[in-house]
Amino acid sequence: MTGRSGVHTHSVAWRATAWRATGTRTAVARGLLLCLALIATRPWLEQTMWLHMLVQMPLLIAAGSLFATAVRPRVTRQPTRLAAYNAAGVPGLLLASAAIAVWMIPRALDAAAESWPVDSAKFAMLMLAGLMGAASWRQAGTVVRLFVLGNGVWMTATVGVLLLDAPNRVCVSYGTNDQELAGYGLVLVSLFVVVAALVRSSSSPGEHAREHAREHAPEQAGEHARTPTAT
Repeated sequence: MTGRSGVHTHSVAWRATAWRATGTRTAVARGLLLCLALIATRPWLEQTMWLHMLVQMPLLIAAGSLFATAVRPRVTRQPTRLAAYNAAGVPGLLLASAAIAVWMIPRALDAAAESWPVDSAKFAMLMLAGLMGAASWRQAGTVVRLFVLGNGVWMTATVGVLLLDAPNRVCVSYGTNDQELAGYGLVLVSLFVVVAALVRSSSSPGEHAREHAREHAPEQAGEHARTPTAT
């Protein structure tokens, strides 16, 4: 019986490892395709301020988050060096928030629209922000998540209100109409995130438990396989 149990355990561990590898390759491929699509559509997306801020930038962050499955074990699991510097996911989430905040500044947005090198830096920083944020999110506790989410909503809404209240255009590359559309869009995005967070928090505890089990099933299977069986 012990032998059969060991074979079954190793079979489960092998399937879990294969599932993780397949999911990682799929996510990385999607991230690469999205990144290439954003490079190809750069001239069109950066023609208007609202497309630049509300479409291109979020998609760059999303592209980076797709790469998180490939690096999450090194960022979140001990005893790797990166995991030691990313306790509770706080450093990674703070770095991601700071990188996003830089490109919410009108001068930075102007520079990215006018210069390829600056725009390349924007691509790299926002994708890195998505990668670090997604890799650190699961490791973070509820308080840290609420802080990061609240800070992001406040920052987005503040920038939107400032764009709407500015007497003159704040970006040389974009006109006042683009500025107003971007401002309204940022405020609406902030409201949407708040409503979505409230709806999610009101869901049943059983749903959160099932989601947690789905996320960590492969890791638990691998740990169970590494545990020696009793003879």
